[in-house]
Amino acid sequence: TVMNGENVTGQFILKFNDELTYFKDHDHHHAAKNIDKATVASIPDQEWKGEPVVLIPDVMYEGKKLAFAKDFELSYHNNDKPGTASVIIHGKNAFKGSKTVSFNIVTPA
Repeated sequence: TVMNGENVTGQFILKFNDELTYFKDHDHHHAAKNIDKATVASIPDQEWKGEPVVLIPDVMYEGKKLAFAKDFELSYHNNDKPGTASVIIHGKNAFKGSKTVSFNIVTPA
């Protein structure tokens, strides 16, 4: 395959097809959807290891798994010590708003 006079590798074509499928599956032509209506998989207790706990939860909207960095970004609150922490899911591109989900940081037994 040649594009703009350059040979195009199979990896490029696969990535391009993935992007096309993503945009087809995530309708970007309508008003932004509120991320607050998404469902987030339960987050199990996280073990404290002396540094901030950073995780990427599974986020679903109308039965479709949303993509981190494409559909949402994350920030955290109180994730730097044992106790109750929060991950804040911020909508991006076709999604707007935010949703906060709590999880526990526990000391090792």
